[in-house]
Amino acid sequence: MLGYVKPNKAELKIKDYEIYRGYYCSLCKALGKRYGVFSRLFLSYDVTFFVLFINALKKDYSPEFKEGRCPFNPTKKCHYTSVKTDEFDFATAFSIIMTYYKVKDNISDNPFYKKIIYFLVLPFVYFKYRKAKRIHPEIEKIIGRSIEEQATVENEKCSLVDKAAHSSAKALGECFSLYSDSEDNKQLFYRFGYCLGRYVYLTDAFDDLEKDKKHNGYNVFVLNGYSDDEITQSIRMSINELVLCVDLFDFYCNSDIIKNIVKLGLEQQLRAIINKKEGTKNEQKSL
Repeated sequence: MLGYVKPNKAELKIKDYEIYRGYYCSLCKALGKRYGVFSRLFLSYDVTFFVLFINALKKDYSPEFKEGRCPFNPTKKCHYTSVKTDEFDFATAFSIIMTYYKVKDNISDNPFYKKIIYFLVLPFVYFKYRKAKRIHPEIEKIIGRSIEEQATVENEKCSLVDKAAHSSAKALGECFSLYSDSEDNKQLFYRFGYCLGRYVYLTDAFDDLEKDKKHNGYNVFVLNGYSDDEITQSIRMSINELVLCVDLFDFYCNSDIIKNIVKLGLEQQLRAIINKKEGTKNEQKSL
């Protein structure tokens, strides 16, 4: 996941934003405890959402935060909740495994002078990846299969949006469904994760559109020639389904934060990309 799943801060209550920050800092702490201090660099907003979401579905659960200091900025106060939970353990392993595959993908996709950086990073990431894979082989199985399927799609130069996004969407759907509280709810968890994975994949493709055109990288929107309006319409299909899905869950805490992210934050991230592209176009016209 790539940092597109964030809250709309302006619409959050201060106490809810502090809780969200607490989860973000707690996940950072969990990465450091499990995989070493430099693994904190692999922290993402998307994985923070996953931990927040799964914890909110636990009965009789209310997060308790303790004050602390940020190890990277000792002057900054942080607050942490317990990181000794299965959700944090799963999320940290997911972050490490995804980072490993992302580094490998960057080695394949970037020009030689940029490959050097990722080649230097790869041994460190691989060591952490082996540990995460040993602890959570089910995550490696899901993500590894997704990467293989995605490679096939890219080699085929697939121009179908749903087919291009399917492997990433399915992987996240399977990860969410692992935490369903019953077989009856498993399909709902899967569908929510699937739509979120589709949103992330397509939003990233939209964000990278110009870069992929320039460097001849795979991008489904380059191949099918979609206009910006058609792209945003496709992405909003996933947002709309997520909005419908989120109201079907029984949250026991933090529901306002989760609904803020789904109902306002996802659209805000999409709007930020649209505004950035429009700003670039206006600059080019003025030259």
